[in-house]
Amino acid sequence: MLRPHQRPYPPIWIASNRAETAQWAAANGANLPCIGPACVVRNVTDAYRSHRAHNTAAHGREPFLGLARMVVIAKSDQDAHTTPETAYRRRLENFKFLYELNAIPTPSALPLTFDAALESELCVVGTLASVRQLLLQQMEVAGANYLLCQLAFGDLPLEISLYTATAIKAEILDSFDG
Repeated sequence: MLRPHQRPYPPIWIASNRAETAQWAAANGANLPCIGPACVVRNVTDAYRSHRAHNTAAHGREPFLGLARMVVIAKSDQDAHTTPETAYRRRLENFKFLYELNAIPTPSALPLTFDAALESELCVVGTLASVRQLLLQQMEVAGANYLLCQLAFGDLPLEISLYTATAIKAEILDSFDG
């Protein structure tokens, strides 16, 4: 089992969308954040849980099996699609910069348009009600017990990120006990 020298040590997170890596993370007691369609992430979280069940050394605490999403909440679905589309293009340019500079192919799973990012479930945008429903559905399908929300990306205006954060806090987080 992986044992850092720092005591106490911060939680270890191993990001992956591969079952083999999930098994390694389970064996080492690491948390696991994933991106991608919820049905694909489910294969990874199932592999984690299966390997963890056979590895009693990693049973000290319940791990976080996270689903990572870029989230924008707006007052209307129309507003929720317009600004993030531009911001996603900027994020994509920034993301690809070093790949292109070094003549390295970008990851094949990288959504190259905002519509592709929505389709691949990387981005979840809409009204509070629609975003809440989508995120809860995706968490269930993915077998995730933790949600990682990226509320700022590209050149998304600060006020939109703050509106999203406030909506999540007031209407989603506060609805859960504890």
